Amino acid sequence: MIIDYFGKYTIDTNDFAEKMNYVKQIDTEHSRYLTKIFPKVMDYFFTPEQLHAEHLYEGIPDSLEKNDMVILVSNGHLASGMINNISSKCHVMIIGKIKEERIEDHVEYLSMKHISKLLKRVHEFQNVYMGFCIEDINYLRYYYTRLKTFFLNMSDTMIKTSLEDFKQKTQETCDNVVTRKENFKFPLKEDKTQITVKQLIQLYRMLLKTKKLRLIENRYAFYLGNCDSQMHIQELNELSVVFDTYSLLDEKEVMSRIYDIVCKRMLDEAMKIGYCDFIDNKCASMRNGFKYGITYPNTMENGCCGNTYLDKEANCRYLKEDHSCSICCISCRLFTCGYLQLKGIDHSLKNYPIIDIGFNKFKKIDIVHDFFTPKEKILEKLRLRRNYR
Repeated sequence: MIIDYFGKYTIDTNDFAEKMNYVKQIDTEHSRYLTKIFPKVMDYFFTPEQLHAEHLYEGIPDSLEKNDMVILVSNGHLASGMINNISSKCHVMIIGKIKEERIEDHVEYLSMKHISKLLKRVHEFQNVYMGFCIEDINYLRYYYTRLKTFFLNMSDTMIKTSLEDFKQKTQETCDNVVTRKENFKFPLKEDKTQITVKQLIQLYRMLLKTKKLRLIENRYAFYLGNCDSQMHIQELNELSVVFDTYSLLDEKEVMSRIYDIVCKRMLDEAMKIGYCDFIDNKCASMRNGFKYGITYPNTMENGCCGNTYLDKEANCRYLKEDHSCSICCISCRLFTCGYLQLKGIDHSLKNYPIIDIGFNKFKKIDIVHDFFTPKEKILEKLRLRRNYR
Protein backbone atom coordinates (compact mmCIF):
# COMPACT_ATOMS: atom_id res chain seq x y z
CA MET A 1 0.00 0.00 0.00
CA ILE A 2 1.23 3.49 -0.86
CA ILE A 3 0.38 6.07 1.80
CA ASP A 4 0.88 9.81 1.76
CA TYR A 5 2.96 11.24 4.61
CA PHE A 6 1.27 14.60 5.27
CA GLY A 7 1.64 15.62 1.63
CA LYS A 8 5.44 15.61 1.91
CA TYR A 9 6.30 12.23 0.38
CA THR A 10 4.89 8.73 0.03
CA ILE A 11 5.60 5.58 2.03
CA ASP A 12 5.33 2.10 0.55
CA THR A 13 4.20 -0.25 3.32
CA ASN A 14 5.57 -3.19 1.32
CA ASP A 15 8.99 -1.92 2.42
CA PHE A 16 8.09 -3.03 5.96
CA ALA A 17 7.87 -6.71 5.00
CA GLU A 18 11.49 -7.74 5.56
CA LYS A 19 11.71 -5.78 8.80
CA MET A 20 8.48 -7.33 10.05
CA ASN A 21 9.99 -10.80 9.59
CA TYR A 22 12.44 -10.01 12.39
CA VAL A 23 9.70 -8.50 14.54
CA LYS A 24 7.65 -11.70 14.27
CA GLN A 25 10.52 -13.73 15.67
CA ILE A 26 10.15 -12.24 19.15
CA ASP A 27 7.11 -12.18 21.42
CA THR A 28 6.98 -8.90 23.33
CA GLU A 29 4.39 -6.26 24.08
CA HIS A 30 5.48 -3.98 21.25
CA SER A 31 6.37 -6.66 18.72
CA ARG A 32 2.80 -7.95 19.05
CA TYR A 33 1.49 -4.41 18.62
CA LEU A 34 3.48 -4.00 15.40
CA THR A 35 2.49 -7.36 13.93
CA LYS A 36 -1.18 -7.43 14.95
CA ILE A 37 -2.63 -3.95 15.59
CA PHE A 38 -0.43 -1.80 13.33
CA PRO A 39 -1.32 -3.62 10.04
CA LYS A 40 -5.05 -3.56 10.83
CA VAL A 41 -4.99 0.17 11.56
CA MET A 42 -3.11 0.87 8.34
CA ASP A 43 -5.58 -1.20 6.29
CA TYR A 44 -8.62 0.36 7.96
CA PHE A 45 -7.61 4.02 7.78
CA PHE A 46 -5.28 4.20 4.79
CA THR A 47 -6.77 1.89 2.17
CA PRO A 48 -7.71 4.27 -0.68
CA GLU A 49 -11.38 5.26 -0.70
CA GLN A 50 -13.55 5.35 -3.79
CA LEU A 51 -15.61 8.45 -4.46
CA HIS A 52 -19.28 7.81 -3.63
CA ALA A 53 -20.64 11.26 -2.86
CA GLU A 54 -24.07 10.45 -4.22
CA HIS A 55 -25.75 13.46 -2.57
CA LEU A 56 -23.45 16.02 -4.21
CA TYR A 57 -23.33 17.16 -7.83
CA GLU A 58 -20.00 17.43 -9.62
CA GLY A 59 -19.39 20.54 -11.70
CA ILE A 60 -21.55 23.47 -12.78
CA PRO A 61 -25.28 22.66 -13.00
CA ASP A 62 -26.72 22.69 -16.53
CA SER A 63 -30.13 24.01 -15.50
CA LEU A 64 -29.07 27.56 -14.51
CA GLU A 65 -31.21 30.42 -15.83
CA LYS A 66 -31.09 34.21 -15.79
CA ASN A 67 -33.38 34.65 -12.77
CA ASP A 68 -31.44 32.15 -10.66
CA MET A 69 -28.81 32.77 -8.04
CA VAL A 70 -25.79 30.57 -7.27
CA ILE A 71 -24.33 30.78 -3.76
CA LEU A 72 -20.71 29.72 -4.14
CA VAL A 73 -18.60 29.14 -1.01
CA SER A 74 -15.01 29.88 -1.96
CA ASN A 75 -11.96 31.81 -0.83
CA GLY A 76 -10.32 32.32 -4.20
CA HIS A 77 -9.18 28.92 -5.47
CA LEU A 78 -11.61 29.03 -8.37
CA ALA A 79 -10.29 30.31 -11.70
CA SER A 80 -11.87 33.52 -12.96
CA GLY A 81 -12.88 31.71 -16.14
CA MET A 82 -15.05 29.28 -14.18
CA ILE A 83 -16.72 32.11 -12.26
CA ASN A 84 -17.35 33.98 -15.51
CA ASN A 85 -18.88 30.82 -16.97
CA ILE A 86 -21.44 30.68 -14.15
CA SER A 87 -22.12 34.44 -14.09
CA SER A 88 -22.88 34.39 -17.83
CA LYS A 89 -25.89 32.21 -17.03
CA CYS A 90 -27.16 33.64 -13.73
CA HIS A 91 -26.33 35.83 -10.75
CA VAL A 92 -23.44 34.62 -8.56
CA MET A 93 -22.71 35.39 -4.93
CA ILE A 94 -19.32 34.23 -3.67
CA ILE A 95 -19.14 33.81 0.10
CA GLY A 96 -15.93 33.32 2.05
CA LYS A 97 -13.41 35.02 4.28
CA ILE A 98 -13.40 38.04 1.98
CA LYS A 99 -11.78 41.29 3.13
CA GLU A 100 -13.30 43.56 0.49
CA GLU A 101 -17.00 43.09 -0.26
CA ARG A 102 -17.86 44.24 -3.78
CA ILE A 103 -20.02 43.72 -6.86
CA GLU A 104 -18.55 43.04 -10.31
CA ASP A 105 -21.08 42.61 -13.15
CA HIS A 106 -23.22 39.65 -12.07
CA VAL A 107 -20.85 38.58 -9.29
CA GLU A 108 -21.12 39.67 -5.66
CA TYR A 109 -18.44 39.02 -3.04
CA LEU A 110 -19.69 38.69 0.52
CA SER A 111 -17.86 37.96 3.77
CA MET A 112 -18.98 34.93 5.78
CA LYS A 113 -19.43 37.33 8.69
CA HIS A 114 -22.23 39.17 6.91
CA ILE A 115 -24.39 36.36 5.57
CA SER A 116 -27.47 38.06 7.02
CA LYS A 117 -27.27 40.28 3.91
CA LEU A 118 -27.56 37.16 1.79
CA LEU A 119 -30.90 36.18 3.31
CA LYS A 120 -32.37 39.48 2.14
CA ARG A 121 -31.08 38.94 -1.39
CA VAL A 122 -32.21 35.36 -2.02
CA HIS A 123 -35.87 36.35 -2.15
CA GLU A 124 -35.15 38.49 -5.21
CA PHE A 125 -34.45 35.37 -7.31
CA GLN A 126 -36.62 32.54 -8.54
CA ASN A 127 -34.28 29.66 -7.65
CA VAL A 128 -31.18 29.44 -5.50
CA TYR A 129 -28.46 26.81 -5.84
CA MET A 130 -25.52 26.20 -3.53
CA GLY A 131 -22.00 25.11 -4.41
CA PHE A 132 -18.54 25.07 -2.85
CA CYS A 133 -14.89 24.75 -3.82
CA ILE A 134 -13.22 21.64 -2.38
CA GLU A 135 -9.86 23.34 -1.81
CA ASP A 136 -11.43 26.13 0.25
CA ILE A 137 -13.02 23.89 2.90
CA ASN A 138 -10.91 23.12 5.95
CA TYR A 139 -10.99 19.32 6.25
CA LEU A 140 -7.43 18.83 7.53
CA ARG A 141 -8.44 18.35 11.17
CA TYR A 142 -10.84 15.53 10.26
CA TYR A 143 -8.51 13.73 7.87
CA TYR A 144 -5.40 13.78 10.04
CA THR A 145 -6.87 12.73 13.36
CA ARG A 146 -4.63 12.20 16.37
CA LEU A 147 -4.81 8.43 15.79
CA LYS A 148 -3.90 8.64 12.10
CA THR A 149 -1.09 11.08 12.91
CA PHE A 150 0.38 8.61 15.42
CA PHE A 151 0.37 5.71 12.97
CA LEU A 152 1.67 7.81 10.09
CA ASN A 153 4.62 8.82 12.25
CA MET A 154 5.15 5.17 13.22
CA SER A 155 5.26 4.27 9.53
CA ASP A 156 7.79 7.00 8.91
CA THR A 157 9.98 5.64 11.72
CA MET A 158 9.68 2.12 10.31
CA ILE A 159 10.97 3.35 6.94
CA LYS A 160 13.81 5.39 8.40
CA THR A 161 15.03 2.66 10.78
CA SER A 162 17.62 0.40 9.17
CA LEU A 163 17.06 -3.29 8.51
CA GLU A 164 20.22 -3.97 10.52
CA ASP A 165 18.64 -2.40 13.63
CA PHE A 166 15.60 -4.65 13.28
CA LYS A 167 17.91 -7.63 12.88
CA GLN A 168 20.44 -6.93 15.65
CA LYS A 169 18.36 -4.95 18.20
CA THR A 170 14.84 -6.21 17.51
CA GLN A 171 13.20 -5.59 20.89
CA GLU A 172 14.84 -2.22 21.44
CA THR A 173 13.89 -1.12 17.94
CA CYS A 174 10.26 -2.23 18.39
CA ASP A 175 10.05 -0.31 21.65
CA ASN A 176 11.42 2.81 19.98
CA VAL A 177 9.02 2.64 17.02
CA VAL A 178 5.93 2.34 19.23
CA THR A 179 6.81 4.61 22.18
CA ARG A 180 8.45 7.64 20.52
CA LYS A 181 6.88 10.85 21.83
CA GLU A 182 7.35 12.28 18.34
CA ASN A 183 4.62 9.92 17.12
CA PHE A 184 2.07 12.35 18.54
CA LYS A 185 3.48 15.40 16.74
CA PHE A 186 1.41 16.89 13.94
CA PRO A 187 3.76 18.41 11.33
CA LEU A 188 1.22 20.57 9.50
CA LYS A 189 -0.54 23.86 10.25
CA GLU A 190 -4.18 24.51 9.50
CA ASP A 191 -4.95 27.21 6.96
CA LYS A 192 -7.01 29.69 8.98
CA THR A 193 -8.22 31.38 5.81
CA GLN A 194 -10.24 28.33 4.82
CA ILE A 195 -13.94 27.94 5.52
CA THR A 196 -14.88 25.40 8.18
CA VAL A 197 -17.26 22.53 7.57
CA LYS A 198 -19.46 23.97 10.30
CA GLN A 199 -19.74 27.32 8.47
CA LEU A 200 -20.59 25.52 5.23
CA ILE A 201 -23.42 23.52 6.82
CA GLN A 202 -24.72 26.46 8.84
CA LEU A 203 -25.07 28.40 5.58
CA TYR A 204 -26.83 25.44 3.97
CA ARG A 205 -29.30 25.19 6.86
CA MET A 206 -30.03 28.91 6.68
CA LEU A 207 -30.73 28.67 2.95
CA LEU A 208 -33.00 25.68 3.47
CA LYS A 209 -35.22 27.73 5.75
CA THR A 210 -35.73 30.37 3.02
CA LYS A 211 -37.44 27.67 0.93
CA LYS A 212 -35.65 29.07 -2.12
CA LEU A 213 -32.88 26.47 -2.24
CA ARG A 214 -33.29 23.95 -5.06
CA LEU A 215 -31.96 20.45 -5.64
CA ILE A 216 -29.58 19.76 -8.52
CA GLU A 217 -30.72 16.49 -10.07
CA ASN A 218 -31.80 15.31 -6.60
CA ARG A 219 -28.51 16.44 -5.05
CA TYR A 220 -28.21 19.06 -2.31
CA ALA A 221 -25.22 21.06 -3.57
CA PHE A 222 -22.55 21.03 -6.27
CA TYR A 223 -18.79 21.06 -5.85
CA LEU A 224 -15.96 22.49 -7.93
CA GLY A 225 -12.21 21.94 -7.81
CA ASN A 226 -9.79 19.09 -8.25
CA CYS A 227 -10.66 15.89 -6.42
CA ASP A 228 -7.10 14.67 -6.78
CA SER A 229 -6.18 13.37 -3.32
CA GLN A 230 -7.40 10.88 -0.76
CA MET A 231 -8.21 13.74 1.61
CA HIS A 232 -10.49 15.38 -0.97
CA ILE A 233 -12.19 12.07 -1.75
CA GLN A 234 -12.85 11.40 1.92
CA GLU A 235 -13.97 15.02 2.33
CA LEU A 236 -16.59 14.69 -0.42
CA ASN A 237 -17.80 11.30 0.83
CA GLU A 238 -18.21 12.72 4.32
CA LEU A 239 -19.83 15.97 3.19
CA SER A 240 -22.31 13.94 1.14
CA VAL A 241 -23.49 12.21 4.33
CA VAL A 242 -23.46 15.48 6.27
CA PHE A 243 -25.55 17.36 3.70
CA ASP A 244 -28.02 14.46 3.54
CA THR A 245 -28.40 14.38 7.33
CA TYR A 246 -28.69 18.13 7.87
CA SER A 247 -31.23 18.46 5.08
CA LEU A 248 -33.72 17.07 7.61
CA LEU A 249 -35.52 19.90 9.36
CA ASP A 250 -36.80 17.91 12.32
CA GLU A 251 -34.17 18.26 15.07
CA LYS A 252 -35.08 14.96 16.73
CA GLU A 253 -34.60 13.11 13.47
CA VAL A 254 -31.29 14.86 12.81
CA MET A 255 -29.92 13.99 16.26
CA SER A 256 -31.08 10.39 16.02
CA ARG A 257 -29.48 9.88 12.62
CA ILE A 258 -26.21 11.49 13.72
CA TYR A 259 -26.09 9.25 16.78
CA ASP A 260 -26.70 6.11 14.72
CA ILE A 261 -24.07 7.00 12.10
CA VAL A 262 -21.34 7.70 14.65
CA CYS A 263 -22.18 4.67 16.79
CA LYS A 264 -22.10 2.38 13.75
CA ARG A 265 -18.72 3.73 12.63
CA MET A 266 -17.20 3.28 16.07
CA LEU A 267 -18.45 -0.30 16.32
CA ASP A 268 -17.16 -1.13 12.83
CA GLU A 269 -13.73 0.27 13.69
CA ALA A 270 -13.53 -1.55 17.01
CA MET A 271 -14.60 -4.89 15.53
CA LYS A 272 -12.25 -4.76 12.54
CA ILE A 273 -9.15 -3.56 14.41
CA GLY A 274 -9.57 -5.09 17.86
CA TYR A 275 -7.50 -2.56 19.79
CA CYS A 276 -8.07 -4.31 23.12
CA ASP A 277 -6.32 -7.44 21.79
CA PHE A 278 -7.74 -10.03 24.19
CA ILE A 279 -5.67 -13.13 24.96
CA ASP A 280 -7.05 -15.67 27.45
CA ASN A 281 -9.72 -13.13 28.44
CA LYS A 282 -7.11 -10.50 29.27
CA CYS A 283 -6.90 -7.28 27.29
CA ALA A 284 -3.63 -5.56 26.40
CA SER A 285 -4.04 -3.15 29.31
CA MET A 286 -4.46 -5.97 31.82
CA ARG A 287 -1.42 -7.81 30.43
CA ASN A 288 0.89 -4.81 30.20
CA GLY A 289 -0.65 -1.78 31.93
CA PHE A 290 1.02 -2.47 35.25
CA LYS A 291 4.33 -1.44 33.66
CA TYR A 292 2.93 2.07 33.32
CA GLY A 293 1.02 2.18 36.60
CA ILE A 294 -2.28 1.51 34.78
CA THR A 295 -4.54 -1.12 36.34
CA TYR A 296 -7.90 -0.43 34.62
CA PRO A 297 -9.96 -2.44 33.76
CA ASN A 298 -10.13 -4.80 36.69
CA THR A 299 -12.08 -7.75 35.34
CA MET A 300 -10.67 -10.53 33.22
CA GLU A 301 -13.73 -11.56 31.27
CA ASN A 302 -15.78 -8.44 30.64
CA GLY A 303 -13.18 -5.69 30.61
CA CYS A 304 -14.56 -2.17 30.76
CA CYS A 305 -18.14 -3.46 31.12
CA GLY A 306 -17.48 -4.93 34.57
CA ASN A 307 -17.81 -3.30 38.00
CA THR A 308 -19.56 -0.25 36.61
CA TYR A 309 -20.61 2.68 38.78
CA LEU A 310 -24.23 1.88 37.90
CA ASP A 311 -24.00 -1.77 38.94
CA LYS A 312 -21.47 -2.05 41.75
CA GLU A 313 -19.46 -5.28 41.64
CA ALA A 314 -21.47 -6.46 38.65
CA ASN A 315 -21.36 -6.34 34.90
CA CYS A 316 -23.10 -3.55 33.01
CA ARG A 317 -26.83 -4.28 32.94
CA TYR A 318 -26.80 -4.01 29.14
CA LEU A 319 -24.09 -6.63 28.62
CA LYS A 320 -25.53 -9.78 27.03
CA GLU A 321 -24.54 -13.35 27.86
CA ASP A 322 -22.39 -13.58 24.73
CA HIS A 323 -20.50 -10.48 26.01
CA SER A 324 -21.86 -8.22 23.27
CA CYS A 325 -23.66 -4.96 24.01
CA SER A 326 -27.44 -4.73 23.78
CA ILE A 327 -27.54 -0.94 23.41
CA CYS A 328 -25.89 1.76 21.33
CA CYS A 329 -23.91 3.99 23.70
CA ILE A 330 -21.43 6.40 22.12
CA SER A 331 -19.95 7.24 25.54
CA CYS A 332 -18.82 3.64 26.05
CA ARG A 333 -17.45 3.36 22.53
CA LEU A 334 -15.55 6.62 22.90
CA PHE A 335 -13.83 5.41 26.04
CA THR A 336 -10.15 4.62 25.60
CA CYS A 337 -8.15 3.38 28.58
CA GLY A 338 -4.88 5.05 29.57
CA TYR A 339 -2.82 2.19 28.23
CA LEU A 340 -4.24 2.41 24.69
CA GLN A 341 -3.88 6.20 24.70
CA LEU A 342 -0.13 5.73 25.23
CA LYS A 343 -0.16 3.57 22.12
CA GLY A 344 -1.80 6.21 19.93
CA ILE A 345 -5.38 4.91 20.17
CA ASP A 346 -7.50 7.99 20.68
CA HIS A 347 -11.21 8.48 20.13
CA SER A 348 -12.83 11.87 20.13
CA LEU A 349 -16.06 13.40 18.86
CA LYS A 350 -13.83 15.91 17.03
CA ASN A 351 -12.88 13.07 14.65
CA TYR A 352 -16.42 12.91 13.27
CA PRO A 353 -17.51 16.03 11.34
CA ILE A 354 -21.16 15.07 11.39
CA ILE A 355 -21.33 15.30 15.19
CA ASP A 356 -18.56 17.84 15.74
CA ILE A 357 -20.36 20.53 13.74
CA GLY A 358 -23.84 19.77 15.06
CA PHE A 359 -23.56 19.67 18.83
CA ASN A 360 -22.32 22.43 21.10
CA LYS A 361 -19.72 21.74 23.79
CA PHE A 362 -22.32 21.08 26.50
CA LYS A 363 -24.03 18.39 24.47
CA LYS A 364 -20.66 16.85 23.64
CA ILE A 365 -19.85 16.69 27.36
CA ASP A 366 -23.13 14.84 27.95
CA ILE A 367 -22.39 12.35 25.17
CA VAL A 368 -18.83 11.72 26.37
CA HIS A 369 -19.74 11.09 30.02
CA ASP A 370 -23.11 9.28 29.89
CA PHE A 371 -21.68 5.76 30.13
CA PHE A 372 -23.90 2.65 30.20
CA THR A 373 -26.88 4.64 28.93
CA PRO A 374 -29.18 3.76 26.00
CA LYS A 375 -29.43 6.06 23.01
CA GLU A 376 -33.02 7.09 23.80
CA LYS A 377 -32.12 8.41 27.27
CA ILE A 378 -29.09 10.30 25.99
CA LEU A 379 -31.05 11.94 23.17
CA GLU A 380 -33.82 12.93 25.56
CA LYS A 381 -31.26 14.58 27.83
CA LEU A 382 -29.75 16.42 24.85
CA ARG A 383 -33.17 17.65 23.76
CA LEU A 384 -33.78 19.18 27.17
CA ARG A 385 -30.76 21.41 26.69
CA ARG A 386 -31.35 24.73 24.95
CA ASN A 387 -29.51 25.60 21.73
CA TYR A 388 -28.80 22.55 19.64
CA ARG A 389 -25.76 24.07 18.00
